[in-house]
Order: sequence, then structure tokens, then C-alpha cells
Amino acid sequence: MKNALMKIFNKYHNQLMSSSQKRGQDKDTQGRIINENLGQVLITMCQIEWTRHVRDALNEMDSKKTENNNTAMRKVKKMWQ
Repeated sequence: MKNALMKIFNKYHNQLMSSSQKRGQDKDTQGRIINENLGQVLITMCQIEWTRHVRDALNEMDSKKTENNNTAMRKVKKMWQ
């Protein structure tokens, strides 16, 4: 997911860079785009953070290799509720 988002960001970034002639205009345009889409940025960052927590919990469960060891996932669930 992170790689896909980076590809999309780079695509639009490259379009911005090629369409604008001045560096100052690029920064203004990028700032405007980010300010207009703050909600999407927040949602994306929360998804990345949630994925990291779940990945770490699954790795912890895999490393312990005991039956019915769901405590790591329960901690993640409780934290995100």
C-alpha cells in the first residue's frame, strides 16, 4: 500500500514539476493541494499506522508460537477502539 501511494504521489509530483516553470509556484501548489486534502492525508497516515501495529502484533504472536496466544492482537484492538 505504501509503495502504491508513493507511485501515485510521485506521478502527480512529476506532473506538477513539469507544468510549472518556477520553483516557488511548485511549493505553493503543493501546499494548496495538501491543505485542500488534509482529511485524505490523515486517513492514509492512520491506515499506515494501524497496519504497522497489526504487523508487529502478528510478528509477536508468530515468535511466541503458543496455542491461543491472542494477547498481542487484543492489545491492538483495545488500543484502536
